[in-house]
Amino acid sequence: MTRTASAAASRPQRSPLFIAVALAVATGAIALATFDYAVVAMQADLRFSAEDGNAAMLVPATASLVVVFVAGVVGDRLGRRRVMLASGAVFALGAAIVAVAPSLPVVMAGQVLEGAGGAAMAITALAVLSTAFPGGRARAVAFGAFAAIMPAVFIAGPVVGAALEEATSWRAIPLLSLSIGVLAILAAALLLPADRPRGSGEVITPILAGVALCGIAGTAGAVIVAPGRTAVVLAVIGLGAIIGLVVAMRRVSTPSLDLGLLRAPGGSTALLALALANAVNLLFFTTLLLQYLLRLDPFEAALAMIPVQVAATAGGFAGGWVIARIGVVGAAVATLSATAAAALAVVMAGPDSPLWVILLLAAIYAFTGLASAAPLSQRVMDLAPEDREGVASAYRTAAAALGAAVGGVAAAAIAFSTFQVAFSRGLEESGFSAARADAIATSVRESASLSGLHRKALGVPLREVPEVERREAPRLDSAEISAYRAVAIAAAVANGLAVLVMLPSLRLRRRRAPDAG
Repeated sequence: MTRTASAAASRPQRSPLFIAVALAVATGAIALATFDYAVVAMQADLRFSAEDGNAAMLVPATASLVVVFVAGVVGDRLGRRRVMLASGAVFALGAAIVAVAPSLPVVMAGQVLEGAGGAAMAITALAVLSTAFPGGRARAVAFGAFAAIMPAVFIAGPVVGAALEEATSWRAIPLLSLSIGVLAILAAALLLPADRPRGSGEVITPILAGVALCGIAGTAGAVIVAPGRTAVVLAVIGLGAIIGLVVAMRRVSTPSLDLGLLRAPGGSTALLALALANAVNLLFFTTLLLQYLLRLDPFEAALAMIPVQVAATAGGFAGGWVIARIGVVGAAVATLSATAAAALAVVMAGPDSPLWVILLLAAIYAFTGLASAAPLSQRVMDLAPEDREGVASAYRTAAAALGAAVGGVAAAAIAFSTFQVAFSRGLEESGFSAARADAIATSVRESASLSGLHRKALGVPLREVPEVERREAPRLDSAEISAYRAVAIAAAVANGLAVLVMLPSLRLRRRRAPDAG
């Protein structure tokens, strides 16, 4: 794809535009960063069950996937400024509904709007960024800065959310999201260029693609958080949408769901590498480890993770610098390789490791992991025609979501099984029978509380463990660190596979010409 200097000259002022882009991404991110601190108090206030609460946790992420392809297609055709304003209004309305909700169903309705609006804003924002920075070093720097937005929000978001809930009530947290959403709307209205609509078209295929994505990813999430009927319903919805999409793509003469990116040389491999890089959320498991191994409460764990999020933010900017130095594909291979190595280094953490060692290892991993986000995102966007950046952004979001959903199930299964085997073996060494040891290990794993989405993965805080098991604290600690190490190895494998996926593209570029980024 050619991005000319004349195109660059016609772009609006870039710094103000990036402010609008950053606020759009931060809108959805702040809701993700703070909601966990509202849900326990919300449960006590609105009196719903733990199972219902677990299902509610799925709503924002699941709802956001429905609009992924619609947002990309409509933004490309009708104008990205319009989509940013409309999706910002939807998000703000959803946050307002959550803030005043009298019951869980109303909360979930508001979360649907929050998730959909936030996702549409982020997808459109990346398309705006890609158009405004058509090439060269400025494009590399812009994608590095874009990658840094999410971890930058997580530096302060959890701390602010926990402080608001503690000082006032859980309703202050959606009000915080509302305020950020309003700022994003104002920024889009004042700083984005006027739209130039490019025509209309059908929306059936992008809607079906979004529902299919929602069904697949939602099923994976439900397997961990709310297994049973929820998972079955989502699986049926996803399968039905896939069948409908196949039929529609064959019958619609000019489908809006553009498959050009998948057919472009390197397109499918870039998306696969992106999915693999997002497959294992090692930082999430690090937060859980701080709570279980070091007995930190959620707020203390959020404070402890601030240096890690700072490192992640710096890594995003560093990714842009690496792109400018060695090109997009070379940067992706280099940073993914570094991330795999950093994940392996995490295995050095032990049950007796001080806090600073765990945080240092996690910070190195976070730095390299976010450094890989910039070249992977730019690689996907580089392969899109200039009038299809919205669709390319949608594909990028879909790949990351699928990787996180499927990888999340795999990582949780690895952690579950490793913890149970290690704890059972330790109990047997203490004199328990094999059957009794396995029963105790199972009860510990399954006694997780509502406040942690995947908290079953590493056991539970000792205050929630029966007295007979408290005597086995060293065994419990050893089992928890074994589970954490297993997840770190899984992260290394996932990033290593992403390197292998990207290597053919690197070799092809080197044969043809130096990668200009």
